[in-house]
Amino acid sequence: MNRNYHYHIQKKPGIKIVWLVHAAILIVVTIAGGLYWGKSVTSTKRPEPVYSSRKNSISIILFFPTTEKLAVETREVTERGDRLSLGEDIVRELLSGPEEASLKRVVPLGAELKAFYLDTDGVAYIDLDRQALGLPKDAFEEYLAIQSFFQSLKKNIQDIKAVKFLIDSKEVDTLWGHIGAASPWRQSYEEL
Repeated sequence: MNRNYHYHIQKKPGIKIVWLVHAAILIVVTIAGGLYWGKSVTSTKRPEPVYSSRKNSISIILFFPTTEKLAVETREVTERGDRLSLGEDIVRELLSGPEEASLKRVVPLGAELKAFYLDTDGVAYIDLDRQALGLPKDAFEEYLAIQSFFQSLKKNIQDIKAVKFLIDSKEVDTLWGHIGAASPWRQSYEEL
């Protein structure tokens, strides 16, 4: 019976061509799908930090506001081996501002990080100097600025569940006058 099957395949070479065409189509679709999904700049999926080609570096994902939503920038920072240092690096990169001209700064140039803490409940404490409040914001801009910090930390450090802002090492009721800052921010960003 095996002999007949083998004979049948040899007699019909069109079957091999069909299989080759199907395999080629599958490869093209897989590559095209990877290219399409790889170019999304507003994805809110959880991309994990990846090691870069530079020795001792890691790629981080940062979220910066546009006029209507958050957009992603990727940067490389030195791998220092612990979550606390990574969190400090993420906040400092946000404070330095976006590289892409179409994105907005979260805080004014020159604003500084005074301290960064992580507690055991997954709350990241971001202690900024008063200069961070020098860029007036309406309610929506304030929401996007808070989300920039929250999403940038949450997407890069797996167990962060909330952020709490301090100004000059003191609790504040609000950052820019619209959204309460007395409690840690736990709200997830949804593309608007």
